[in-house]
Amino acid sequence: MRGLAGKAFLVTGSSNGIGQAMAQRLVAEGAKVLIHGRDQDEIDATCRHLGSAAQGKAGDLADPATAQLIVDATVQAFGRIDGLVNNAGIYPRGTIGETTAEFFDHVFAVNTRAPLLCAEAAIRAFRLQKSGGAIVTVGSINAWCGQTN
Repeated sequence: MRGLAGKAFLVTGSSNGIGQAMAQRLVAEGAKVLIHGRDQDEIDATCRHLGSAAQGKAGDLADPATAQLIVDATVQAFGRIDGLVNNAGIYPRGTIGETTAEFFDHVFAVNTRAPLLCAEAAIRAFRLQKSGGAIVTVGSINAWCGQTN
């Protein structure tokens, strides 16, 4: 028996890159995973690759409503949610003096507000199912070192 058999996870930003690798590992450990991203074609391809243990839901985390929608999609797909991996993030570049308030607000909405809203939605689901759960939030190396832009 694999260690995560019967568990259901939501991994944001899992239609490619690091999130996809995390989803693949969760499935290899026996879990079911809700694949999330903004591009439906990437989501569908990832789900095909991972097989019946994966289902997908597209959504833009800049929209505050998306957090609840993807947590609900996880519960609807698998009957439960046992864990959330806040992995999604964007990394557009700008320079001080040329960056707009809209640019800042968009990056902040996806990279900072969305993980909070996803965590709150997951916690509400954990409480409803009375089983608890786990939340992991992935950060960036840029927290420790910057880049010129």
